[in-house]
Amino acid sequence: MDTRVSSEPTFNVIHPINVATSDPGYALAAHFVSNLLPVGHIKSTKLDDKAFIEYFSASEKWLKITTD
Repeated sequence: MDTRVSSEPTFNVIHPINVATSDPGYALAAHFVSNLLPVGHIKSTKLDDKAFIEYFSASEKWLKITTD
């Protein structure tokens, strides 16, 4: 990453630093956990994207609301 950042313009790159001498320099808990359990989400940028909804709603991982 350091090589790429040094050779290309970047945005949204955060370099954590210690804020005090008592700061151990650990990442925030949410950042640490997201490294262990990589999760994310996907979304379409199109309005009423029927092909996207049709494709991903067939996935077992697609969140659904049930009335059972």
